[in-house]
Amino acid sequence: MVTITLGTKTLNVTNISETVDIIGTQYDAWQNTVCVKKTSVYGACRKWLVDCVEKDVAWADSAANYLMGVSSGGTAITFTSDDPRRPINSSVVVLQVALQLELTGTVNVRKFTVQLQEAA
Repeated sequence: MVTITLGTKTLNVTNISETVDIIGTQYDAWQNTVCVKKTSVYGACRKWLVDCVEKDVAWADSAANYLMGVSSGGTAITFTSDDPRRPINSSVVVLQVALQLELTGTVNVRKFTVQLQEAA
């Protein structure tokens, strides 16, 4: 079983998507009497979308609630996954928490997506 943690919370994750944004500039230049597009790359920044689900968790104990609080403070937290296929151990900031509630009858299911970015 894979354990995924974000800050002080262990998450029940259904999907993780990772992107790498290249940090750089592009500019036009003349080269051998032809106009070309040149690129200067300064580095890269990893971002993740993490889809999670909680069932029968009180709001006070909710990972979604915790992450909303963390995001408003801009504090970097640790993001880890012990999945041997793609281990993660990174300091991240929470950019967004998108929450979806299922309030049918007595069902208490909370689905949420967390957008993370590598901390500087």
